[in-house]
Amino acid sequence: MWRSLLRTTVVLTVGVLLSVVGGPELDELIRPKDFVAELHKALTVPAQSQESREIMRKLRRAGDITIYVSDPLAGLIVGIFVGLVQRRRTTIMALSCMVPDFLLGLFSDNVKNWARSQSGIIHYMEWSSLPFIAAVAGAGFARWLILRGSPRRNAIEA
Repeated sequence: MWRSLLRTTVVLTVGVLLSVVGGPELDELIRPKDFVAELHKALTVPAQSQESREIMRKLRRAGDITIYVSDPLAGLIVGIFVGLVQRRRTTIMALSCMVPDFLLGLFSDNVKNWARSQSGIIHYMEWSSLPFIAAVAGAGFARWLILRGSPRRNAIEA
């Protein structure tokens, strides 16, 4: 029993660290190289200029990369880790590992532009659920691989 509890505690701790650190690190790897320069330009260039629209397009693209690539990829990594290491309740554990990253993002968003309309809230819920879905898929895939290669299962099928 103690080994199971210790394993669960370690998996939860490492999974939370992977989710909190993994997303920003993957974002750094994938994000366009001129992101910081474009962000600086966005703060200094007048909003009505032609250049401002191009800058905002580039920043929106960088945000889309974070939402649709970096965060789900971090969730997938967490899910695969949990699925490979945790023996029971892998789905619940993978979801639990993703909650602190979600809360960190929610509480650190001081502007909360998405909260101004019902469609904004729906879009935020969709975007926020992508890492959770990827974590569950990763955990399920890892467990499937383990069970597929299990000698006990192969003996039953033969």
